[in-house]
Amino acid sequence: MKINWFYLILFNLLILQAPLADTTDPVKNNDFREDSLAIKGLEAQMVVFMNNNLDSAMTTGLSMMDLLKSRISRPNLTTEQSNFYNDVFSSVIHMLGSVYSSKGDISTALNLSFEALRIAENIQNKSSEASILNSIAILYKTLGNIEEALTYYEKSIQISEAREEIAVLGDRYWNLSSLYHSIKKLPEASVALKKAAHYYARQGDDFGRGSEQFCKAVDAKYAQLPDSAIRYYKSAKSYYDATGYFVFHSNIYYSMANIYLSKGSPALAKLYTDSAMIWAERLRYTEDLMTCAKSYYQVYKKQSLWQEALQQYDTYITLRDSINNEKSQKEAIKQQMGYEFEKKEALLKAEKEKQELAHREKVKRQELIILSAGGGLLLVIIFSVFLFNRFSVARKQKNVIASQKALVDEKNKHITDSINYAQKIQEAILPSTEAFQGAFEGNDDNHFILYQPKDVVSGDFYWLHETADNKVIWVVADCTGHGVPGAFMSMIGTSLLNEIVIEKGITQSNEILNHLRSGIKRALGQSDAADSLKDGSPSSTEVSEGKPSETSVKKALPSEMTVKDGMDISLCAWNKATNELEYSGAYNPLYLIRKGSHRETMASVDAGSSYLPDKEGQNTLVEIKADRQPIGVFIKEKPFTRHTLQLQSGDSLFMFTDGFVDQFGGREDLPPGQVVRKYTPRRFRELLLVNQDRSMQEQRNILQQAFESWKKEMEQVDDVCVIGVRV
Repeated sequence: MKINWFYLILFNLLILQAPLADTTDPVKNNDFREDSLAIKGLEAQMVVFMNNNLDSAMTTGLSMMDLLKSRISRPNLTTEQSNFYNDVFSSVIHMLGSVYSSKGDISTALNLSFEALRIAENIQNKSSEASILNSIAILYKTLGNIEEALTYYEKSIQISEAREEIAVLGDRYWNLSSLYHSIKKLPEASVALKKAAHYYARQGDDFGRGSEQFCKAVDAKYAQLPDSAIRYYKSAKSYYDATGYFVFHSNIYYSMANIYLSKGSPALAKLYTDSAMIWAERLRYTEDLMTCAKSYYQVYKKQSLWQEALQQYDTYITLRDSINNEKSQKEAIKQQMGYEFEKKEALLKAEKEKQELAHREKVKRQELIILSAGGGLLLVIIFSVFLFNRFSVARKQKNVIASQKALVDEKNKHITDSINYAQKIQEAILPSTEAFQGAFEGNDDNHFILYQPKDVVSGDFYWLHETADNKVIWVVADCTGHGVPGAFMSMIGTSLLNEIVIEKGITQSNEILNHLRSGIKRALGQSDAADSLKDGSPSSTEVSEGKPSETSVKKALPSEMTVKDGMDISLCAWNKATNELEYSGAYNPLYLIRKGSHRETMASVDAGSSYLPDKEGQNTLVEIKADRQPIGVFIKEKPFTRHTLQLQSGDSLFMFTDGFVDQFGGREDLPPGQVVRKYTPRRFRELLLVNQDRSMQEQRNILQQAFESWKKEMEQVDDVCVIGVRV
């Protein structure tokens, strides 16, 4: 085992120059500098042991914790001294957390990591805070809590990029790529790997170059380039050997073993697994030991050595369960809740003190009221006669109020009747079921419509038209607001679509949206408002005529309604003869679900899209992105994008507004008092994907049932419109 003798010699020199006897008081004896050098020497020794001997690292770390606690508890520390001791204390318990994690004790590792994070936040050490957040993310990934791991990785990377910490950003992106790979998001994993390699290369030392080669090896392995991957792994090991950094040796060897096994060379795979096991046992990394056991199992199975394979599989299961057990899961949740609770405790304490102060003031006011009660009683007697007279007046006013209430009730009835009639008008404008059946080959199983307004009338609407040359154009739109305002907007949108497509004959998807945006801006008086937003001043004509008119001021300062009103929309144009689909969208995406493997679908659909395979690998959901701009005035307007897809038989298309995914609610098994949450696009995509093989009408019923089950007794927050089409 290679030991970094430089650090050990430095440590011994520091200890000789600055002994740490219990009688030494760095504050009273004015030798804080010597004391801090000695503590830094102990910290350096712990770093050396972490790379070579975990047990020694743990012993040193526990001793340092006791020492630092005694230093921190001393009276009359300066701010500089207190921050120094706390900073080292945070660093030591963070490293101890890494030691416990390497030995498989995840719950203790989380406990120490959150304690280190509290200290780093208190002393505002952003660099340490980012490092600890990264470690916590690794622990959550080990426990299989992917959402929490992703959250903490993003927090860590955000801090490190803001501080331009080149030396650590390679590690951060490497960890993020590993997380994406564990959930089978290979495109995202490859992007993160390339960023990791970029930052490693910028370090300019052997460790950075080795890590760059390691990232390239893993990326080549993802891309199924085994020879390139082996070459990069060997290059990475040579750089690591030069630095005396052996942490990744076990990983390198069992990764190469896996490649040789896939190439049909179990003997070579066995040799590399032997090397991996040597380093895993030497460093005592439980996770590497588990992976080596799994590698042995696969090698022996390939060689038909069934007894040896069974023994290694039992070892793998035992190590896996020791890392990811129920106790560790519960402890992880407990530690996170404790951390969040303590962050809020100070705010709650301050709020309580504020309330107590307000209560004391209230008591004083009540005492003043009691003292004034005697005088008030006299005033009550004086005004009794006056109040009696007012009573007769109030009785007359009551009669007036009763008549006004009857008038209000009558007007309310008229308004309700008007809205109900408006509902009939809106329903008449929407395309009929027969129109959809005719457009999609007269079969109910080729489409479904889930349309559920929040109020009597809706701000969501859908529209359909089939041209003379067998081109079907259909739209799902979400107008600003809901109820009566949204309904007015939907009627404007329907009228403009009729004008653009039917009257003017425009059928290209992006051009329809470009003309629709112009029409909406023209109908709502938004054109001038958009110009004013760009230059912030009245028009030159108005200024030249003297003082700006009221109209020019309104243009320069557009109202909230003028600027924000519009709609989000998704539009498809399907050529039935060529089976080609055009799609354009404003904020609202299009989901395409296609039978076939994830890789096949990626090869046949635009690579810029997002992909989600189902668990069996039978279907893949593709999200075609919409433009991030509305149909209406926008600060940075640009022409809408036209996406062109060649559809295949059995493809399913889904267009929807945000009412479904934004609905608040929860599952039936949520405990009492659980905070409600939105349904989210992720659940919506998974629900569509898992039910893809059902008929379209069955899918509609499942969506309806899922929405009501999620919503329960809560109010519907927005209009809901989902349209599915199968070609």
